[in-house]
Parts: sequence; C-alpha cells; structure tokens
Amino acid sequence: MTLTREVLDRWLHRGACAIAGVFFLATLAQQGLDPVEYPPDVFVAWAVLAALAWAWALVDAVHGTEGAWGLRAVVVVALMAGLTQAFFGWPSARPGSTPPLLQAMAPAFAISGFAFSPAASVVLGILCGLAYARIEWIWGDVSTSVGAGLVVWLTALVAGGAVDLLYRAADKVQAALARKWDVEEAIARVRSRRLQHEHWDDLIHDKVLGALRLAWRARNESECRSAAESAAEALRAGAMNDGGWDEGAVPAFRRRLLATCDRLGLRLAWEVD
Repeated sequence: MTLTREVLDRWLHRGACAIAGVFFLATLAQQGLDPVEYPPDVFVAWAVLAALAWAWALVDAVHGTEGAWGLRAVVVVALMAGLTQAFFGWPSARPGSTPPLLQAMAPAFAISGFAFSPAASVVLGILCGLAYARIEWIWGDVSTSVGAGLVVWLTALVAGGAVDLLYRAADKVQAALARKWDVEEAIARVRSRRLQHEHWDDLIHDKVLGALRLAWRARNESECRSAAESAAEALRAGAMNDGGWDEGAVPAFRRRLLATCDRLGLRLAWEVD
C-alpha cells in the first residue's frame, strides 16, 4: 500500500480512535476500582460526553470523513475533564495515584496533532502539562510538579512531531508518484504518436500507393474503375482516422505522393479541407 495523504489520514484516524478508546475505558475502570468522590453527575456527565464524542469519531473513521470533527470533540471533552479536575483538585482515592478525570485528559495531548494540527499539539500540551503540574503541586513538591508538566508537554511535542514527519513523508511519496505518472504519460504519448505514424505509413503504403499503382497499370475501363474504388477506400480510411494528422504530416504526405506519381507518370489532383 502506497503511503499517500489519503492512506495516512485513514490509518491515523483509526489509530487516534483506538488511543481515545483505550483511555476512555481505562478511566471508567479506574473510577470503578478506586472511585473518587466527585460531585453528583460530574463523572457521569464526562462519561456521556466522552462516549458520544468517541462514537462520533468512530463513525467518521469508518466512513472516511474528512476533518476529523469527532476526534476534535474527543480532544475538547478530554481537555475539559482534565482542566476541571485541576481547577477543583478533587483528591484521589489512593495517595499518589492519578485522578480519573486527569487521566481522561490524555487524548487531548496524544491525538491533537492529528485531530487539529501538529502545531496545536504544542498549545494543548502546555495546557495539559499545567493541569498535571497543578495536581502534583497540590499533593507533591515543586520538582515533581515541574517534571510532570514537562513530561506531558514533551509527550505532546513527540506526538505532534511524529504526525508532522509522517505527513512530510506522505507528501514526498505523493510528489514522486505524480512525477512517475507524468513520465508514464509522456511515454504513452510518444508511443501513441509512434503507433499513429506506423498506422499512417501502413495506410499510405497499402491503400494510397496501391491505388496509384492500380491507376498506373490500368489499361481498360474495368481496371480504371478498380483503381478508383481503391482510391475511394483510401480516402474513406483517411477520413475515419480522426486526429491522425499532426503538424507537418500533411506536407510530408503530399511530398511522398508527388514523388510516387512522378515516378509512375501520373498527375495528382490535390485537394485538402
């Protein structure tokens, strides 16, 4: 399978859906095993929005929809979940563990390089890194919070950079394919022109010159009629060959006919529309 933009978009779309699905299910599992005491309906609201956005992204991936709007919705929902967790600072069930809604933010910096653009992953990586740093600041020390923020931001940079490199590679492959098609088209054009010339050479040799030879050898009315029929057949064959005359073909054809007529002692009446 050739790595074109279309192929790359299709597989990146599916891969981003898989990443979003993994974190969605992992967040549900974590809340089920070590539930955080979120206010009523907060976690439920995130789960419903995340499920709808993920379903939208899956439908887009299956149908090959351009724009990845479903994945963009996944990123927005994930970012909202993480920032909400960072702002309110709900404590984890176990010290040192990542709160579920903060974990749910992972798709925001993991797939934003494809859902939006590689450059967008830088901005979203900074926002997500600040959210992680705030949580670590509340429960840990400065070095831990800075390290957590840098890790998240660098992860976003790597993800966006990988997407950018893949797109650059796909563009190079596509440009190479375009050059290959141009060369093949030029070769086909030359081959068609050569076959066209060969066809006209056969037409001139078999029909036109044959009609002239018959006219030269004609000694009675029957032979003259046969030569006329052969000439008419040559004219019909020429009329049916649309596009057979390229620049310079008509003068060359006339010179060839005149030389043959001179050699055979015939007079040529030349009329071309």
